[in-house]
Amino acid sequence: MTTKIICKKKIIPLLLAVGVFATFCVSCSDKNKGETLPVSVVESIEKTDIDLVKNGETEYSIVVPFNANDYETYAAQELELYFESASGADVVTVKDSDVTYDTQKKYLSVGKTTFLQRSGVAVDYQELGEDGYKIVRKDNTVIMAGGGDYGTLYAVYEFLHHAFGFEPYAIDEIYYDIGLNFKLPDFNLTDVPAVAARAGCWYYNYHDASFAAKWRTYKGIEYKMFNERAWYYFPHAHFKLLNPATYLEDHPDWYAASQKQLCLSSEGAYQQFLFNLKKLISENPKLLYIPLGGEDSPDVCVCADCVAEKEKYTFAGQTVRWINRMVADVTAWMEAEGMGDRELYFPMLAYYATEAPPAKLENGEYQPIDETCVLNARSPLVFAPIAANRAYSWMDEEHNRKFRANLIGWQECASEIMFYMYNDSSYTAFEWYDAWFGLIENFKLAGEMDALFLLVDNEPM
Repeated sequence: MTTKIICKKKIIPLLLAVGVFATFCVSCSDKNKGETLPVSVVESIEKTDIDLVKNGETEYSIVVPFNANDYETYAAQELELYFESASGADVVTVKDSDVTYDTQKKYLSVGKTTFLQRSGVAVDYQELGEDGYKIVRKDNTVIMAGGGDYGTLYAVYEFLHHAFGFEPYAIDEIYYDIGLNFKLPDFNLTDVPAVAARAGCWYYNYHDASFAAKWRTYKGIEYKMFNERAWYYFPHAHFKLLNPATYLEDHPDWYAASQKQLCLSSEGAYQQFLFNLKKLISENPKLLYIPLGGEDSPDVCVCADCVAEKEKYTFAGQTVRWINRMVADVTAWMEAEGMGDRELYFPMLAYYATEAPPAKLENGEYQPIDETCVLNARSPLVFAPIAANRAYSWMDEEHNRKFRANLIGWQECASEIMFYMYNDSSYTAFEWYDAWFGLIENFKLAGEMDALFLLVDNEPM
């Protein structure tokens, strides 16, 4: 057996990048429940005596649903591409409506096929989430099922890894074994990421959706792989919903004197924002996240009403209370309109003036200022400490004491937390320093805290 690396280059830095970014995509196999392992580094899977490829030929076919969606179709295409590239064997893709389920025959089932339904393989979609997956061998047939669309694609990449040594290092740096004979691995694997959603890290992840998927990440945050919009902008959306170009001239009191933020004590601004938000929800039935984060500025409104509320609750507390009221009003409206079951979230941004939580330290423990300073369950917190020392963990007491305290405090004021990381310094952009190990520690931290989302901003390469 030989091996192949497409467009071979110096790959040590790329190996390091893969290792770093993979640390938060952990797996739990049936044999190692509870252990945390990097993505595509599940314990080696024993091979069966079943021929996946023999003398450059295969008896296997790929099976997809009759009405396969874009992700299932693409997953099958990727499986076919790298199967043939590694072995030289011709493998065909067929619809489940054209073949009969029989475990004695040789099929690779991808997605929600009738094969999955008839196989008896139990898939807990709630446990898997969007990106988790399950791979099970049933005699000669292999079932690959994702919790969601991305999970199905990730299942295929995991199959390729164990069958052919598939490893993606860069767009033009895809490794896989080459040979004429391959045995089928004895799959019985369930993989659930420690962090539900992941995006960013370096150039190709930002600019190529297909490569990002190979790394088990997203190209960006707003759009999914086939341009389905999941977020309404990110993370600064106040002015998207209450644009100063439209409203400032007639309603200057809706905005801070600096015109860089909303006035959160303005009832007129609140009601217009609420009206616009309802309209946005009605017109975009597939949106999952509508962030209610402030603008990208440290400024705050200094009108008398805002100052009075901030003195009692802090600016973060004022923002939490404003968001909670907005979410409660929207939720009541959605229920009245028959949309009560719709999954929709309204993240808050902890950034600049809202970075410190609306919490007080009592007997060594943080507590919310009062119950109104606890975010609604529909509002996860996007924690984005822009001034943190990137070379160290956010929990490092010596170098990130303030940000450590802020994160601990926010855990008492938010039920879900998203991590917004930076891998260079916004304040010393031209000063080099080693951020790799700080990233590693924060990836681990995100997993330990069951972070809902992790975005790494800026590009280290």
